[in-house]
Amino acid sequence: MSATLVMSSTQFKSVEGCLRAMLFRFRSRLRTVTSTDYFARGCAVHAGLATHYDGKSVDDSLLAAVNELQARLPNNPDMVQELTPQVLDLLTFYLSDDPKSGATLDKEERVNTIAVENTFDIEVAPDIRIIGIIDHLKYFHRSNSMKGKAIEDHKTSKRGGLTYGSNIEYEPQQLLYAWAAREMGFAPEWFSWNVLVTTKQPYVMRFYEPIYWPRIHTYMLRAINFAKWLQKQPEEPGEILLDVPGNPGQCRSCMFRQLCDFPQLTDVLLQSDFRREEYQGLSQFRKATNGTQGSNDTSSNTP
Repeated sequence: MSATLVMSSTQFKSVEGCLRAMLFRFRSRLRTVTSTDYFARGCAVHAGLATHYDGKSVDDSLLAAVNELQARLPNNPDMVQELTPQVLDLLTFYLSDDPKSGATLDKEERVNTIAVENTFDIEVAPDIRIIGIIDHLKYFHRSNSMKGKAIEDHKTSKRGGLTYGSNIEYEPQQLLYAWAAREMGFAPEWFSWNVLVTTKQPYVMRFYEPIYWPRIHTYMLRAINFAKWLQKQPEEPGEILLDVPGNPGQCRSCMFRQLCDFPQLTDVLLQSDFRREEYQGLSQFRKATNGTQGSNDTSSNTP
């Protein structure tokens, strides 16, 4: 009997971008130093917002954010010291009476929280489970009479603009969240992105899109079929990494873009001392492969 495959909503989202990058991150468990550190900042902001929407005070929210940051970076006190003022400034603004703050938007929209940090663990096929956390389940009523039950995802972004929320109804993580919420008895009517824009003068943008259930059903069929394919693959990721397709359109922003040029990747992942550790970049892989660089071949059979 095969072991149970547990996949997170983040993993399914990564598949849509680049299957090979998803395997680097979640099967090989590789991380870059920079991505790990700044991911911690977003987690800290999430923790503060979850505490706020759970009805706690501003001080409790700020404390929760600092505790989360320290927990995420236990071996990097310098980075904690650098990121703490940023996190506290962002949360203090969000909870303020500024016209562009999140707290002001909540008052204007008459937001009623139903649940925060709602975890799910759902079996979708034999020996396959999907897990995740929905940031905010809420009921809202805007002044333009738009109202209903919504699943909301908190995000931080260095940029604003309406383009950020223009594809919310196609975003894989949101589709999976809507499905999971309905499985738990909360049938949402709206997607919502609550975006804290971290420019020099921060502000909050909130996007809503109605939920179209046929699109969600189609996506979940694809997601479950992918999970069934992955379940059949070797446990050691190096055995399949170079046989899966890459996505050149994602390479520029991919944290693993340097790794696809090495045909010796299997040996590096399976035998080197830095497997499943944070890597500093291309120099380590040049050293591990004696400076030999191969081609970036993204052709393969798709699952």
